[in-house]
Amino acid sequence: VVIPGANQYGNARAIQEALSGLSWALVVVTSDEERRYPIDTLQHPNMRVWLQYPAKGDKADWYLPVGYPPHYLQHLAGVPYGKPEGWFWSGQVNHTRRKELAAVLRGMDGGEHIETPGFTQGLPHDAYALRLARARFAPCPSGPESVDSFRVAEALEAWALPILDTSTPHGDAAWLGPPGD
Repeated sequence: VVIPGANQYGNARAIQEALSGLSWALVVVTSDEERRYPIDTLQHPNMRVWLQYPAKGDKADWYLPVGYPPHYLQHLAGVPYGKPEGWFWSGQVNHTRRKELAAVLRGMDGGEHIETPGFTQGLPHDAYALRLARARFAPCPSGPESVDSFRVAEALEAWALPILDTSTPHGDAAWLGPPGD
């Protein structure tokens, strides 16, 4: 059962009723960085829960990375991977972790730093992918609610070493390992 949490939080009762008719269930809650879906209401005697965007205290059996956007790989086709430029980061500066990163990057040589007005309001996708493919390192600051973001997978696909954040703006570092670690 795949639940796109940000869109299905109002259907939690109906989803729970559907689960009760199953002999077992693997429930995957995706696309819910704002934490709208009430995962604590999921009940089943033979269920496993996999979760994107985990938060401290979540009762999940496994965490799933966000991954890259569907269109991303087409922009890397034929890109030369010379890695001459050091580092690259482009993104919105919309919370404390990103403000701290931007302050450091503004004074750092050897790379390119582009601040954008909002999500998907920066470089065209192909220009972003090309710059990331030329970088050796890619700072990957936390999103507003989770340390995971598209940027981690985008960096890996572009053969740039992602430099991961270890905390959200709220001090939550749940993504750093499997549940229970």
